[in-house]
Amino acid sequence: MSVSVWRKIVCCVTGACFVLLALYSPAAGAAARLPAAAAARLKEAVVLYTGSSSAFVNNAVKTLDASPVVKNSRTLVPVRFIAESLGARVDYDAETKTVTVGYSDRTVKMVLGSRQITVNGRQSTLDVPAESLENRTFIPLRALTEALGKKVFYSGGLIVISDCDGILDAGADSGLIQAIIAGFGQENAPQQQASAGTLALKLIPYNGGIFTVNMPAGWQIKTAGDGSTFSFLIRDPGETSRQIFYCGEVGPLYLLEEQRKLDQWYMSMGGYPIQWIDVPVVNPLTPENFLQQFHAFMATRIAQGFMPELSSLDDVEIISSEPFSTPFTGGKAAVMRALFKHGGKLCEGLFSVSVAPLLPFCNMAGGGIGYAFMFTGMTAQKDEFRGCESDLLQSLRSFAFSQQYLNRCLQNQNQVWQGIFRTSQILSSTSDTIMQVWENRNRTEDILSEKRSDAILGRERLYDPDTGQVYEFDNGFYDSYNPNRGRYDMNNLQPLPDNDYNLWTAPPLNGYNYLH
Repeated sequence: MSVSVWRKIVCCVTGACFVLLALYSPAAGAAARLPAAAAARLKEAVVLYTGSSSAFVNNAVKTLDASPVVKNSRTLVPVRFIAESLGARVDYDAETKTVTVGYSDRTVKMVLGSRQITVNGRQSTLDVPAESLENRTFIPLRALTEALGKKVFYSGGLIVISDCDGILDAGADSGLIQAIIAGFGQENAPQQQASAGTLALKLIPYNGGIFTVNMPAGWQIKTAGDGSTFSFLIRDPGETSRQIFYCGEVGPLYLLEEQRKLDQWYMSMGGYPIQWIDVPVVNPLTPENFLQQFHAFMATRIAQGFMPELSSLDDVEIISSEPFSTPFTGGKAAVMRALFKHGGKLCEGLFSVSVAPLLPFCNMAGGGIGYAFMFTGMTAQKDEFRGCESDLLQSLRSFAFSQQYLNRCLQNQNQVWQGIFRTSQILSSTSDTIMQVWENRNRTEDILSEKRSDAILGRERLYDPDTGQVYEFDNGFYDSYNPNRGRYDMNNLQPLPDNDYNLWTAPPLNGYNYLH
């Protein structure tokens, strides 16, 4: 684990049957073993890892002939193994390609290649069609468990299917969850890219001396500043768009262009150098304007001397913004969901920040400035973000200062920061706010995010009404396809309805690979 500390500068910025699956593959040759503490809890459980051929059924080791997989942000599970492990009966009609599962008072039917699933005659739509892998029928995990009347718990790649809510707690049971993962020989293994569009993260504890945090395995952490200016960046060195960051202070920021011109004139007349002369104007000073101008701040000498590795968040496009209260006088705060560019790649993130003026414009040099406080973000590539958001948030929430460090900070900070530093988990409230905004988001925001993504990337989506499969093409393709659709084997493609959530959030296939 690589750790570096940057220098500080001025103006810095319980007994029911259930199923567990985790999104990692066991190390080659590692013998799976369920820890004693977990065995007692999971004595009537089925435990699997995505990609692993080993499983536990009632604490007995079993071998799967078809392992769970992740495809296009969906965890797919073998129907027969899961269903029979829960005590269900499974039949397959080869002629109609129909799978029938009988469990308790439920009869579940699905057809290979179809997105339709019926439970006791009531039909619903799968996110992706049932498909055959290794001569076994696979469907999305959540669809199967809900069809069988089970509850689903997810944390850090571990999935629990049970008959009751609260079978595990991501916080209180974090040690048990890590022990289960370690039992598969994965204690120190980094997360893997399980499949295109899916990032499987595993959180491991890290002790930074003055703080602790559970961070994704294989990622690196860097820190800067002290007290109110303390900042950290947790990042995947292999893909730097994957990151979690916190900046205690960012600034100063000019409130008015007039102030910057006045400072430039003052320096030209022989006045003392103003260290922040190259910072951007954020007018009005709002969370949204700050986020959109952050790229300009990252180009300044202050930012480059303090935290140059932090993403500049280029071409920010805000999808939604929810205000919340802030302890900073005259300030505003918001949680924002936004698209942005990083290294030319389209990314998505959730951001929280408070902004407030510090010195008013008074027709003198050195005034007219404000700051951003407690700027927090977690990001990943666009097609990965929704799949790893809960893991990133869990990592952020786990950050805690040592009591000794807090005591020192309380002696050296102003009244506002003293209030903030009275708890070791200074990001607990922030992460709770972010989680609340994310979980309460309107479905139209997810659709808007996909539409704006298409616009930025120059793509458009079409779907097959018969199968429900979504395909993506270059923008403008439909205009040429529609009058000539008779020339194609796949001749019934249509634009996605504006408000169809399932279609807009379904992972699209490259249409050119299927159009003949």
